[in-house]
Amino acid sequence: MSSSVATKSAAQLCALCNDAALKQCNSCHNIRYCSTECQKADWSVHKIVCKSFRKSIEAADPNHIRAIYFPEKGGPKIDVSTLDIAEKRKSDFREWQTFDHSHILNRTIPSHTWAASFAPHGQVALLDCQNHSFAAVDHELPCLISGPVVFHAPGRNLDTIDFRNIVDTVRWLHYCDTHIGDTTKQYSLPTLPSVMVSCLGDKHFCRQPNFAEYPVSAFALMPSVNGLPLVAVKAPPSLPFRGRTVRVAHDRSLPAELAFILPLLQPLIDPSRMGSVTIARKERNYIHGAHIDALCKYSDSITMGTTQPFMMAAMIKAKATEQRFKAFWNMLKVEGNFPGINPPYDV
Repeated sequence: MSSSVATKSAAQLCALCNDAALKQCNSCHNIRYCSTECQKADWSVHKIVCKSFRKSIEAADPNHIRAIYFPEKGGPKIDVSTLDIAEKRKSDFREWQTFDHSHILNRTIPSHTWAASFAPHGQVALLDCQNHSFAAVDHELPCLISGPVVFHAPGRNLDTIDFRNIVDTVRWLHYCDTHIGDTTKQYSLPTLPSVMVSCLGDKHFCRQPNFAEYPVSAFALMPSVNGLPLVAVKAPPSLPFRGRTVRVAHDRSLPAELAFILPLLQPLIDPSRMGSVTIARKERNYIHGAHIDALCKYSDSITMGTTQPFMMAAMIKAKATEQRFKAFWNMLKVEGNFPGINPPYDV
């Protein structure tokens, strides 16, 4: 985290990035942004509680603190009234987790406490125990948490900025469940060794490398690339960067779902909203990130910086061959690249 970010409080920073906040929502006058672009990107999340936050201000009571409530059904809301959790569930209601850091923005945030009721530890939650109000944020989230959830901070009223931080944290938990650790557990079928080619969002917000080992179970056919029979499939969606953009040079922003490496492998596929892609070998042989990296470098050496898809495809088709790629791989190895990695044709 940069020193400039560390010296600013969360209220002084944009809700979606680490730039200084210059404007606020005209409706709730609470959450702040650096630009109209970030405000538009956040609207699908912010609109969920913008109205309930205004009502909570009008109903302010010095004997209560403002909390954010995710009931089992309905939708999330900011509320200062008594939370209508059924009496039979209050015995299960317990403190769960505190957090004070945004993994997505890599900055400190005000401390919150999660409180929730869950299915007994070690038992599979029934479908009707899932927290369906999280679907108002993302349709993937209800399966992550069971029972009603209350977010609160002792002695402090939560607001729409806190709601954005909560959304980012829950999305990060979903990401950890689906992308980090033993990802083979999410598949009911045998998996293939594969390499995830990261999109812009996975690289920038989730700090993934360009190429990382990742298993796949179901896949779509991808044409042979330089003699390597490959299969590819879109990776599961990474919720942390949903709706976000990534600011690049000259204050230009690109969609986080941009598969910026993919055109070097398949120039005619639109990469703008593709997201990350996992690539495996059709014959189920081992594949390493270095193999995909070498393919990309080889294609780049052929296209020589050309960005027009049809021209790139024509140049690769005319010049790329299996033998030339083998020679290119050997040249990279002589230069000291990919130590200890076997050639892709020998695995």
